[in-house]
This record gives sequence, C-alpha cells and structure tokens, in this order.
Amino acid sequence: MTVRIDVDTTALGTASSGISNALLADYQQAIGRLYGNLHATSQTWRGADSTAFAAKVDSGRPSLDGVREVADAYIAMLNTARTSYESTQTGVTEMARKLPSGEI
Repeated sequence: MTVRIDVDTTALGTASSGISNALLADYQQAIGRLYGNLHATSQTWRGADSTAFAAKVDSGRPSLDGVREVADAYIAMLNTARTSYESTQTGVTEMARKLPSGEI
C-alpha cells in the first residue's frame, strides 16, 4: 500500500492564524454585543417574564463560550500538525545528508 503525504505547512499555519486572529475576535465581539443588547432590555422591560428571559439567555452563555474552547482545540491541532510535519521533514532531510556518499 502506497501512502503519499503532501503537506503545505505554511497553509496550516495560515489556517491556524486565521482562526485565532480574525474569526475568534469577531466571534467574541459579536457575543459581547449580543449579551449587551439582551441585557439592555432590562432597562425597559421588567417583570417575571423579563427575569425568565434573562435567566434563559444567561444559561446559554456556557454553550456560546464553549465555541472558543473548540476553536482553541482546532488551533492547537493545526499548530501541532504543522510543527510535526516540519520536524519530520527536517529530520528525514538530515538523515539523508548523513548517509554515506557511496564512494568506495
């Protein structure tokens, strides 16, 4: 069985950076705005129904925050894959350089 592995480690690094820098920052800001807007309703909406709504909104926060944990795991995996492939390539290259030249 032949297995071919072709990895662009730069692309792995770019994907990791793209997730961590742009997407997560935008996501965190959007969640902050969402909760800010929802809690702002408490200024004009008071009562048992408002309290129930706020409690339900707050109960969903851990799920939304969990997205950050999942993304962090993806970022870590991409970074680990990138460094592993780079290390493997470097190691194999060094082994090849140390081989006897075949001169007798």
